[in-house]
Amino acid sequence: TEDAYYRQVYYSLKGQLQEKFVEKSLQGLFVRHAILRTAFSENLTDTPLQIVLKNRKPFFKFIDLSDSEPAAQRLYVDAYRASDKSRGFRLDKDVLMRMTVFKLSDSEFDIVWSYHHILMDGWCSAILINEFFEHYNALLQGVTPDLNAVTPYRDYILYLEKQDKAASLAHWRKYLSGYTELATLPAWKQVLATQYEEGKVSLHIPERLTKTLHTIAAGKGVTQNVLLQSVWGLLLGLYNSRGDVVFGAVVSGRPEVR
Repeated sequence: TEDAYYRQVYYSLKGQLQEKFVEKSLQGLFVRHAILRTAFSENLTDTPLQIVLKNRKPFFKFIDLSDSEPAAQRLYVDAYRASDKSRGFRLDKDVLMRMTVFKLSDSEFDIVWSYHHILMDGWCSAILINEFFEHYNALLQGVTPDLNAVTPYRDYILYLEKQDKAASLAHWRKYLSGYTELATLPAWKQVLATQYEEGKVSLHIPERLTKTLHTIAAGKGVTQNVLLQSVWGLLLGLYNSRGDVVFGAVVSGRPEVR
């Protein structure tokens, strides 16, 4: 669903905040990172294109609610957040990142920062947030932010284009040769879905068990994620009476590009 690609970060800040410096800091990110200045079009060619604009002004809005009562402020901000999510992003027309600052008092501010997931993932978010405050603090002090040179996003695209896809496919075909049976879980009931239905399943793991898992993972020099994937592999092996199983896992990360 489209909602799956909409991201919204919400901050409540206490202290002084300079409106003009917040906007300039956001602009600094757009100048620094080409990915933030991109649009996507399916109308120019048969293949969807990612278009990098030389200049693009970020979406920034400052709303002063300091004359309103706290209850009214909360209703306004909550309604704005819901409206912003409902608005979503048009990939070919909209700036794909928006920031709105709400002034609640001289020392209280709420910030709604939304973006389309096509721009970045969780790793990128942390980088941008840190760089945003580097810009902001530098502006407060009247100096230039001390940031490392950024690797152009196009370098990563060029890296991908240079990869030998045929060699990669041949490697995995050889590696998985002889593996013919799909590792599955037992079917409890046959369900024929006619459309996608979003759902959520939660599992509570007691603190004591969590600490035990952490100790085991640390002892083996792996993360808890690797440990849980190993358990999942063993479970699939038991259900399918096999000592060798294959399953997929989504990863977030990119190789270092030089």
